[in-house]
Amino acid sequence: MGILDIAIRVFIWTIVLALSIIPGIIVGSILEVTFGKLLFWPGFIVGAAAFVIFIGENLYGDGGTEQNKNVSPFTLQRRIKFAKRYFKDEN
Repeated sequence: MGILDIAIRVFIWTIVLALSIIPGIIVGSILEVTFGKLLFWPGFIVGAAAFVIFIGENLYGDGGTEQNKNVSPFTLQRRIKFAKRYFKDEN
């Protein structure tokens, strides 16, 4: 695992953590309105954690069921290479 691979993973997970605020706020607000002020932060944590787990499964696995899920650590690299080939300039 090279330094570039580590840097890409840190960058991707930084974006994932930044975006996890959105579902955290939504779930926290729903629980606050429904059950009271004390449940905003537990709802925020549950919403953010669910988002991070969902994105992690889709980045590093195929997002399918347990029978056909690929647990290879190289799934992310495969997807990056595919995107580079797909969006390659054909000039």
